[in-house]
Order: sequence, then C-alpha cells, then structure tokens
Amino acid sequence: MVEPLSVGVHAVRQAGVKPGSSVLVLGGGTIGLCALAGARAAGAALVIITDAFDFNLEVAKKLGATATVNVRRQDVNQVVADVTGGKGMDAALVAVGVPAVVNQAIAAVKRRGEVVLIGLFHEPISIQDSFAIISAERVLRGSQTYTPEDVRRALDLIASGQVDVKTMITHQLPIDEAQHAFEMVDKRLEDCIKVILKH
Repeated sequence: MVEPLSVGVHAVRQAGVKPGSSVLVLGGGTIGLCALAGARAAGAALVIITDAFDFNLEVAKKLGATATVNVRRQDVNQVVADVTGGKGMDAALVAVGVPAVVNQAIAAVKRRGEVVLIGLFHEPISIQDSFAIISAERVLRGSQTYTPEDVRRALDLIASGQVDVKTMITHQLPIDEAQHAFEMVDKRLEDCIKVILKH
C-alpha cells in the first residue's frame, strides 16, 4: 500500500495542497482514495470525492471525505457549486481515465485553481471550453508516480497511523486465485477496492 499512497501523496504535492485547501478527487478507486488520504494529511479542510459506486464512497468517508458524489445520481459541478457557494475548489485531482471528467475538473476549480491528471487515458482528451482555462488562468498538469520524498512521506503517514491503508484492502486471496482476483476488480464481480494476493 506504500506504492499507491505515494502516488496520491505526489499528486497532492503537485496540486500545491496546503492546510485549509479545498480539493475535489474525481474517481474513488485505490489511487483516488490515496489522493484523498494524502490531501487530508496535507491539511485540506474540504475534500469532495466522486465515484459510481456507493461502496467506494463509504470507504472514502472513513478516510476523511467531507462530501461524496455518486456520479450516477448527482451532478459533480452542481455539488461543488453548492458546497463552495459557487467559488469552486482550489484543486481537482483526476484519478479516473475518463476524458469527460477532465472537463468536470476544469469547471470545478476556481480562478488559478490546479487540475492534476493522475489517471491514464486510453483515448484522446477533448477540452470543451479552453477559454475556461485561459480566462481564469487555471493550471492543468500531470502527475506521474512519485519521488523518494513522496515514498518517505507515505511511509511516515502509514507508520504514524495518519492514514489507515487497511481501510482500502477489501480482500486478501491466495496467489493461486490471482485470475479470480483480477476478474473481481476488472468486472466488478463484488464490492472491492484493493485486492491483495498472498502466498
């Protein structure tokens, strides 16, 4: 769990999250949840997280999410507007590889807000409103893996108990059930987040 948490910590650092910041995390899988945990550990006062599964959002609450958005039933940008009084978020971390979500992130951040892409995209991203970036001087940047500093920070967060990574481990299976484990995650055969294979 040190590795995914390091990814989340690095993305939070890329976004310039500091005490009092407001952060939107788009995608509540392992990386999104690690970004949430990293944001809270960095002192973010408001963290909203989105996902299509209520199970993931319940785990997010345990990790300190201020608000959750089920994208099947709620409009992300409307929730952000309601929660922030129309001001927008300081940062949005995109932890899901769905191109349309990038436009949600851009619309969700305030003037000079940071949009950080963590998720990997398998198709081109189309920016619907480039003027929203230009006029408000919003920043769009990428975040790839981590640095030794991020790994040390992740280790410290786990060792100190600031981040309970066990909350994200939903299954532990023997290694000879690896095929089933991959299918469980890929096909969402049951509620799961992080599946650990053990000898």
